[in-house]
Amino acid sequence: MRKLVVVVTAAIVIIIGMAVAIPRSATKRTNVLVNERQRPTSNVDLPGTIDGAKNPEKIPDHVAYLAMFRMLSNRRTEAEQNSVRTYLRGVVGLGKQRNCQGCRPSAGTGDADIENFLVAAEEFYQRVSVLDQLAAEIKNNSWPNPPPEVMDQLARLQKQKDAMVSDVAASLQLRLSAAGYDRLRQHVNEHVKLNIKMTPSPTTPPNGIGWQHNGHIN
Repeated sequence: MRKLVVVVTAAIVIIIGMAVAIPRSATKRTNVLVNERQRPTSNVDLPGTIDGAKNPEKIPDHVAYLAMFRMLSNRRTEAEQNSVRTYLRGVVGLGKQRNCQGCRPSAGTGDADIENFLVAAEEFYQRVSVLDQLAAEIKNNSWPNPPPEVMDQLARLQKQKDAMVSDVAASLQLRLSAAGYDRLRQHVNEHVKLNIKMTPSPTTPPNGIGWQHNGHIN
């Protein structure tokens, strides 16, 4: 079974970018990688592609949470942190909501859900940074012609990352209020997954036909 390359379409980058100061290089891309491999250059979907816009139920939870954690974690300036909180409140529906006719009721106690989500996102960042650094070191020592054992090592790191994301995402059910968790799940299923596409990875070696360099969501 061929491995899948995961890309996040520009729509979700733009949506979150309205609230979060994403690096300029990321907002210029039409697709953004969220795993350890490069994507094919063709704009035509390959056989086996899973398009979240058409089949969001086929996008794994850990892939959607990875995209969300990548874009909302490690925001250090006061402006970035305020923007992230605005996004979580206004778009996702966490925390204290406006008291107006037609507005959603508040979820949880005050802004506890927002703060607890951010704690989880920062835990993700601390843990994923270790795996990202290991992958970068492996690539720097072997690219552009890595032997099979290096590709196997990267694949094992990717599995560790997937398991770590699933672990942090699962913890949100305990960290958030019941209403807040339900809203987060709805946002992930009805918005985040719709903007993710999973395509089969190229069968040629890295730096060969069908590959191009791209970066990660920071």
